[in-house]
Amino acid sequence: MTNEIKYVFDNDRSSFSAWMDGQKVGFATFIRTDDGKFILDYTQVDPKLQGQNIGAELVKQVAILARTENRKIIPTCRFAKIVLQRSPEFSDVID
Repeated sequence: MTNEIKYVFDNDRSSFSAWMDGQKVGFATFIRTDDGKFILDYTQVDPKLQGQNIGAELVKQVAILARTENRKIIPTCRFAKIVLQRSPEFSDVID
């Protein structure tokens, strides 16, 4: 068991997932809008692994993608909103 977390983007599902030892341990989903935004609507992490920054990293992966696609994020997920507010390096992508 390596405990290394890999973050994988799934364009078809508009999501990022976190994988550890071949098991999906978390995910974040978003919706692309016609006006150039992401609605970051859901983040979930295996309860046994909460507190290890997996959820925060998933949110940050969405923010990096939003920046790459020149989009803004509307965080409707309460957790994502908190993460983004506490991450000034992503202030440019928050709507």
